[in-house]
Amino acid sequence: MTQRLIGIVVAMESELKPILEDVAPYKIYNYLDRIFYVSKKAIAVQSSVGEISSASATESLVAYAAAHNISISKILNVGICGSLKMDKYSIGDILIVESVCHYDFDLSPHDPVKPGEYPNMTDAYFDLDVSSQEKLINEFGAAKLVRCASGDKFIANKVDQDRLVKEFNADICDMELAGIVITAKLHHIPVAAIKSVSDIAGADNQQKNYCQGKQNAISNYRNAVKLIINQEV
Repeated sequence: MTQRLIGIVVAMESELKPILEDVAPYKIYNYLDRIFYVSKKAIAVQSSVGEISSASATESLVAYAAAHNISISKILNVGICGSLKMDKYSIGDILIVESVCHYDFDLSPHDPVKPGEYPNMTDAYFDLDVSSQEKLINEFGAAKLVRCASGDKFIANKVDQDRLVKEFNADICDMELAGIVITAKLHHIPVAAIKSVSDIAGADNQQKNYCQGKQNAISNYRNAVKLIINQEV
């Protein structure tokens, strides 16, 4: 009998630990040089930071599921992010990503496309599953839809911040989501992403704020993730 689970991909151990507490009990398996945490509700994997690592972890998750007669209903990416709009989003805000662009990808010097735009696309953005928005709003009173610019760089200065807002109209930034979404799309698996703001790009003392805000952000998205997992099983 095929087991139907939600897949969870996170970048850092500090993001994974509270999720594992919420899906426990679980068993630990090694497969394709990655560690998988499998419970009756979910199968989780830590990718490490960056687009290549997150794409690789997503592909390994799909391979593990296929090898063990598991059907993945959706992949959930949870984690912290940087806000690109100081006046709109604050540290700790719970955000639902409605679309993501891979801003590092650029064929424009060669092909008639814009930066971030993949072949056969009409713009730079990939859509995500936002079906949990209404339940999250009812539960927490606030769960804003956002656009995420994703790439292999920690955005820590105003020049980069302004570029992502101006060129991509992005609200937040991270370093993993594009890799997850693009890989999952090849397997026709929907992706949902719940983020919480850990720092404000370009703000004074951003690194200090990140260190202080990370734990607050992780705590805030934990209940949102539990709600999504429970509605899937």
